[in-house]
Amino acid sequence: MTTLDAKALELLIEAYVEYRHHCDTLDREGYTYAVYSEEDSDEGGEREIRMIKPHPAAVMKADAWKRIRAMLSEFGMTPASRSKVGAKGPAEADPLEEFLKKRK
Repeated sequence: MTTLDAKALELLIEAYVEYRHHCDTLDREGYTYAVYSEEDSDEGGEREIRMIKPHPAAVMKADAWKRIRAMLSEFGMTPASRSKVGAKGPAEADPLEEFLKKRK
């Protein structure tokens, strides 16, 4: 891993931390919120709900997820991107080398 890779990894981590923060916020506050009419109700009860809007954290969570997916792909950490990475698995043991190691 190079210094440039470390910066990319840092960006991935920042996006993940942001994503988890928005997940926690949405778990606590819900994915929507109500916008009420400005008029008081006639009977002193609850105001009328004018519309339901998506929570701003829902959009920010989706954006963070897009950045995470992009960075995971850059690091070969998704099934599709992993198939494109030319990383070699563990090298096969050379039988002669193993034999010579045992004799020492």
